[in-house]
Amino acid sequence: MKSINNIPILITSAVKAVAPYAINNQQFRILHTVNALKRLRILAPSNPIVICDGSGFNFSEILSYDFQLKSVEVLSFTNDLNAVRMRGKGYGEGEIVNYALKTSDLLKNADAFAKCTSKLWPDNFQSIMKQWKGGVLFDGVFSGLSDAPFFRLTQVHTKFYVCEKALFGETLSLAYGNVDDINGIYLEHAYLSELSARGVENYISPTPFIINGYSGTDGKFQILGKKEYYKERIKRKIMSCTSSGRQLLYR
Repeated sequence: MKSINNIPILITSAVKAVAPYAINNQQFRILHTVNALKRLRILAPSNPIVICDGSGFNFSEILSYDFQLKSVEVLSFTNDLNAVRMRGKGYGEGEIVNYALKTSDLLKNADAFAKCTSKLWPDNFQSIMKQWKGGVLFDGVFSGLSDAPFFRLTQVHTKFYVCEKALFGETLSLAYGNVDDINGIYLEHAYLSELSARGVENYISPTPFIINGYSGTDGKFQILGKKEYYKERIKRKIMSCTSSGRQLLYR
């Protein structure tokens, strides 16, 4: 396994959005994708970055004007647009990740990758990467604290995660085919179902990911505040007290 500083970060993008519920303002999506890339470059100065757009938009010219971003590998192709319209953005993201893994020169030569949704960045990137020792590392979405001690993992976050390529290919690469946004089945559910069905353990981070940036759904700036951060930490503490919870927590 290479140094965590050499693990490529794959940015998934769709500037010309066609998915249900997605903001289709292209200038909004371009501006905040570039700004998030700049922030990510500061947080991860040594990690190679690949951006792959599934709507046919090419970031090469835009990024060439910024010294920090000239080294970003740029990929572009067109998703199955009818399927994305019918199934939703998670379906498109699944296609983007698979395309990038097959096409990117940086990703071809890597054993693992981190994936980040465009317009977002993980503020605690370095601490996330330091705890990653292989396999797959996700943040989780849990039922509310009012359900403790019986709250459960309901989704995995797909905004940012780290995964070995071999494991992704064996467990998650085709999960996007089960996405159906209209009926409330998102990529976050599809990934969790696949991980559970295949008996994968120890994939939920014991500390929350601090993901900031702009949502491609409602256009709002999202940030994990201190209160929410500590709530998420408490949930993981409670999880660690049960055998089923310990099976989920990364170690």
